[in-house]
Amino acid sequence: GIRDIGVTGVQTCALPILPGREERWDETANDLHDLVLEFDEALDEQTNEPLNLAGHSFGGLLAYLISERRCRRGVPPQALVAMAVAPPDRLESESWSGAEDHELVDYLDRKYGAIPAGLRENHQLLQGFLPAVRHDLRLMESYQHKPTEPLPINLFVCGGMDDRQLPEKSLAGWQRFTRSKFTLKMFEGGHFFPYPQIEAITKIIASEV
Repeated sequence: GIRDIGVTGVQTCALPILPGREERWDETANDLHDLVLEFDEALDEQTNEPLNLAGHSFGGLLAYLISERRCRRGVPPQALVAMAVAPPDRLESESWSGAEDHELVDYLDRKYGAIPAGLRENHQLLQGFLPAVRHDLRLMESYQHKPTEPLPINLFVCGGMDDRQLPEKSLAGWQRFTRSKFTLKMFEGGHFFPYPQIEAITKIIASEV
């Protein structure tokens, strides 16, 4: 989500909230291209300084697409940081955004292994959690990769050593998406490895990119 897409390095930018979250909870975005355009324009308004774009999971795909657009426009970021997301040409085209609540929760738990029992059993919490998840899944399901030139920027990719869906070998496929420096690091944890150690990871990334 939008809170996952941060800008690290020279300065930090406040970007829009993703539709389906917080004050935009009742909004939907049906076109990934429009969402990329919105974020790209927000970056233009925020800063003229060099940027490092970072994103986790769906946020990683969004950060890649924003980076690609900015490279085409001649205003590339310094680097892209993609965390816990498959290379764009290897994203699975599973369709779970329309599944029943219990089916979706089971799917998320099988794939990411991070649905607490308290959340699974609390209908009210689920009603606040699942709409945003469905929104992200719907956008990812709509993504169709088109072959592109490797980006002319540094690319830092990282994953969790216990992430069942994204082993190091899969993440290594990101290397073909840059013609500049490529770095791949694995950290302790599963799919959501950045959250408990975000400060340490941020320092490592900042020293590499």
